[in-house]
Parts: sequence; C-alpha cells; structure tokens
Amino acid sequence: MRCHRSHPSYLPLVGVCSSLILMMQIREGSRSPWPGPRLGFGDPPPTPPILGRQSQPARLGSSWGRASTWGRASQALPTHSEGNGPSDRASLRRQVTGGDCGRWRPARCPPRERLPRRLAAAVRTRDGRSPAGVSGPEPGRRRSRQRARAPAVPKPAPTPAERTQRTAGVTLLLAKPRRLQVPRALRQRAGRSPRAAGGRRSAARGGEEGGRRLQVPPLPPAVSRGAARARGGGARSMARGPARLQFRVQLRFVTEEQLFGAGPLSPPSPKCLRLEVHPAGEEADATVTDADGVCVFKCLLNRDTECCRVGKESVLITLGYSSALLKFESHADLSSFSNTLKSCRNEKKDSSVFSQRTEEASAVQYFQFYGCISQQQNMMQDFVRTATYHRAILQNHIDFRDKIVLDVGCGSGILSFFAVQAGARRVYAVEASSVAQYAEMLVKNNHLSDKITVLPGKIEDISLPEAIDVIVSEPMGYMLFNERMLESYLHSKKWLKANGMMFPTFSDIHLAPFSDEQLYMEHYSRANFWHQQCFYGVNLSSLRGAAVDEYFRQPIVDTFDVRILMARTVKYTVNFMDAEEADLHRVEIPFVFQMTQSGLIHGLAFWFDVAFVGSVVTVWLSTAPTEPLTHWYQVRCLLHTPLFAKEGETLSGKVLFIANRRQSYDIHIVALVNQTGFRSGNILDLKNPFFRFA
Repeated sequence: MRCHRSHPSYLPLVGVCSSLILMMQIREGSRSPWPGPRLGFGDPPPTPPILGRQSQPARLGSSWGRASTWGRASQALPTHSEGNGPSDRASLRRQVTGGDCGRWRPARCPPRERLPRRLAAAVRTRDGRSPAGVSGPEPGRRRSRQRARAPAVPKPAPTPAERTQRTAGVTLLLAKPRRLQVPRALRQRAGRSPRAAGGRRSAARGGEEGGRRLQVPPLPPAVSRGAARARGGGARSMARGPARLQFRVQLRFVTEEQLFGAGPLSPPSPKCLRLEVHPAGEEADATVTDADGVCVFKCLLNRDTECCRVGKESVLITLGYSSALLKFESHADLSSFSNTLKSCRNEKKDSSVFSQRTEEASAVQYFQFYGCISQQQNMMQDFVRTATYHRAILQNHIDFRDKIVLDVGCGSGILSFFAVQAGARRVYAVEASSVAQYAEMLVKNNHLSDKITVLPGKIEDISLPEAIDVIVSEPMGYMLFNERMLESYLHSKKWLKANGMMFPTFSDIHLAPFSDEQLYMEHYSRANFWHQQCFYGVNLSSLRGAAVDEYFRQPIVDTFDVRILMARTVKYTVNFMDAEEADLHRVEIPFVFQMTQSGLIHGLAFWFDVAFVGSVVTVWLSTAPTEPLTHWYQVRCLLHTPLFAKEGETLSGKVLFIANRRQSYDIHIVALVNQTGFRSGNILDLKNPFFRFA
C-alpha cells in the first residue's frame, strides 16, 4: 500500500527524515531553507521563530514536527535532486524512507557523530526507540547502558587538596528536578546526616529544572554542627537552644610591659587555634583549643567582661592584669563573635531624653521632613524670619565676638554662618536630620571648616568638648509649642556657661476671641460628604457625627483680618533662660476677656512673638496678623458651639496644652460667658492642623 502524505503513521516518520536531511545540508554547508546566514561545520542549526515562545529544538510530538518540518524540508529537496519535478521529490522520498513507512533504514541515517547533540536527543520513533546511529536519552531505559556503549575515558584520581576544593563548593548537575544528591563529603562538612537532607527537598523541588547547575555554597567556618542542624532541621532544632559557634583564631597574650617595653612583642603561635563559644542566656563560655584538643585559653563572657575591638579582624579581652588578643580569619567571623558578645553582655543603650518623650515613627517622619532641601529653602526664603535673625545677631556682634556658639537644629547652617560673620571663634552646628551633610558641604565650600563644626545627631545625645557662650536656634513651631523643639532648646542649656546668652531669649504667645461665621460654616460643611444616604448604594450618614468631631479637632492654620477680634489679647510668656524642660510638658494659660463688641464667639486665635535680647539691642520677631506674614501664619481654634456675648461682658476660661509623644500637644479649651453662664469648649490635636491658606 502506498503511503499518502495525510496518513497518520506517515507524518512522524516524514518529520524525522526531513530533519535528518536538513542536518545533512548543514553538514555539507548548503543553503538553509529559511532566511539566515550560512552555517559551517559544527554550527548549531537555527530554529524557526515561534510566536510567543523561545526557540527550542523541535519535538516530533508537536504540530511543528509533523507538518512544518516536512513543509520546510520539501522546499529544500530540489537542492539535492537533479531536477525540480514532482517525480524527483518522490524518488528522493522513497530513497530516504525505503518505501516502508513503519521502520527505520539504518543505512540511510547519518552516523552518530554527524548529528548535533540537541537533535539526537530529540529524535524519537513512535514506539520510543531511537534509530540506529542516533545517540540520546531513551525513555524507559537506564542511562547507564548508554554510558556503557561509549568508550570509557580514564580520569586521574583527584588529590586530597582537590577533594577539599570540590567539597567546599560543589556544582551539582540535576538529572531530575525533584532529586538533590549531596556528596557525602559535603554532608560531613556541614555536620548533617542523610536524614537531615530531607529539609532541603522542598527547596530543591521549587528550584532549578533538570539539567541546570546549582551552586552549593561552602559552609561558613563560624557555624558549628549544631547551627547546621538548626538550619536543616527547621524550627524543632532551633528551639533546642542557642547554637555553639566555632572560629579559627590566632591567640597572643599581651601585657603592659610588652606594649610599652623596648623589646618586640612575642610572635603568635604559628598553629591555627579553634575558638568555641557556648552561649547560655546572658553568659557564654569561650574556649580556645589547639589541634590536639588541649585548652589554651578559657574565659566567661558576660556584661562585666572588658573587651574592645582592634582593627578589622581582632578583639582584645582583658582579664585582670593581662589581656588576650584574638585575631579571626575574616571580618565576618569577628562580626559574628561581636554580636554574640553583645547579646551575652546584654548591652542595651540607655534611651535619651528625646527617645523617652517621642515615638519612633513620629521622629522618623519629623527628621525625614526636615531632611529635605526644599523644606530648608521654604524656611530660608521666609524673609521676616531670616532677616530678623541676621539683624539680631549682627547688631549684637559684641555678644558673638571671640565666643563659642552652639547652633541647635542648624538645618542648612544659616545661623552658624551669621554667628561667624558676627565674629564667633567657633560654632558647633548640631543637626539630627540628613540635611547635616548638606550643611557640611556649605561649610567646606565657604572655607569655614576651621570655624564651623557640624555635629550630626540630637542635642540630647551629642557631646561637646567645651562650654558654650551663646546658644542660637530656631525652635518655634505652629502656636509656638508644636514639634516640641523648645524642649531640645532648653536641654542645650546644660552646655551653657553661667553668664551665657540665648537667642531667642523669651517668647510671648497671644490669644484672643474672634467671630468668623464664614469659617465656622465652611469647617462644618466639610462633613457634609458623610451626610449622603446613597453613595454608590451605601448609606454614609452614620459617620457624619464622627467626621464633624474630627474636623473640629483640627486647628486652622491661616491668616485673618484683625477686625474679627472681639477683645484685647492675653499673652503668656515663656522665658527660655529660666524655664525647664518639664515646664513645657503641661502649659496652662488662663484668660479673662473684656468684650469690645457684641456677636458670636466662634473660637480663639493664637500667634506668638520672640525676643532676642542682646547687649546692644533687643530685636523682635512677630507672627501677629498686623505684621508681615511668615511661614508660621496664625492659628485659630474653633469652639464646638459658638457663644453669644454682648459688648462689656466677660469671657473667662483656660487653654491647656498637654504634650504627647507625637512631638505635639493636645489642646483643651474651656470658655464661659460669665453674665449668661453659656459654656463651650473643644479638644484639638495640634499634630494634625488644617492648612487653610493653601
């Protein structure tokens, strides 16, 4: 029976034979049936591009192997035939297949060495047998039989040094993706039994596919067998207790006579010793032994152990009047030992005053905000602020000439430059945010490194080499107290001399009742969004009350016309020369206002002034609504319920500032119209103001 091209048993065989013919073309350097450069002997065959896939060798089970291969091979048949007619193609086809569509003709197949390895591995018959002369993995048969057919190549036996290098870093060829075979030498080095390798199987299953290389890193020398078991065995092994650490070290005993004597130090032992550390709670036993297991040095590590780091890879442990110098093989070993020593000594750094009063998240956000150059630019471009500081320092130059100055929270360092311009001998600029590096750049670029020293860190944490004559700073926030930097400013007085000076010297905070119906209704209407009863099918009205309370807890940062004020202001003074940090934890400001006009009282307005009291002149910086606007603006706090008062009546009450750990204050306001008994108030969060000026 003559086979037709569409016969199902004919297609796989035609695809295989076509591939063989193509390889013969490539072997002879003929033209490729698809576009591309000519291939020479030994070049891999190009694969046709497949949309959405990477180029892979063709498999006979795929549609491309059945049809496309034959289609491309049939186009190349005229190259090997005498003519171009259909009869020539048919005759060539019969020569290749031998007229039998179900069997292979070994004589017609190219020899094994003429087929590329990738194509030989892909060529298969329908029943899984490889054709004669074609080498490749056979499914269902062992690979050992294939290896037995190839002539064995004798390999020289590895030397002990080579074995050590192989087990230190082993490259494994995974024949099966689900099996990871680790040599016994590697298991012995890692201190693991064959059973413990089961903990790694799940990692190997999700790792590289078969045939890819997996690099097994060497086990660090600082990890002992107990630590390796904890890694491979999972949480059960880790729960048994801290692992025992082992290090290779060199030991040398040092005395004062050897250090300061004329003779040279005794050389260390040429043998590499082993240091074992056994952690046990807050203590650890450290033992140094030689190759024979003889103990050379032993000590107990705890919080009373005196030790210090020497160079990059050494540590000095002092016991009594003698000291032991241990040199590790690497910096990583020293770091591991140091971490163990710290945990055993239970070293916990005492928290500073700033950390005790400030949440970590708030501090991170605070210093990140002021670490931006744009924020420094915003403050420096405040003409009233910058010009007032410049005038206060330079007009009182007698207070800065040949003086030691401390700039608290220097930011860009602009006040430090003003102090140098006034004749300061030395300025210590302290800045905790990342903008300190930019301040250092400005100092170097202006050739003032001999005058200004930038100290990164908080004023509560840094140390100064000498006492201070003058402290300058800009510690004011919204409503004067926000950000709680005034406490850091007062804390810096511990470095101030008895007759020292502070710029600014004191501050006045002013408050007065105001009437602003538009502001009150505008603030109240912000919660109207939550009045909707069908917001995409959801009733939001139950949250309107909570939204009103939240919005009224926000102080309003903006400016206003002084004509809305209904009484003369009341001021509260904070003298920085006399005040203590604890005085600012709770600030209570009582007030009694004599009403100058009748109307609704919607809240209280706040602003502040600071004074720079110098030997020559006193300079004021004011944020009042009657003065040029600054970046502090003014702040207004609304009452929950407006109060009506007539002209001549009195409004009494108090404002209570309670410091919180978010670097701000909770504001409690209570107001009472004495003649009518009407009372109102509010509790506000100064940390979350509403910036209305924008």
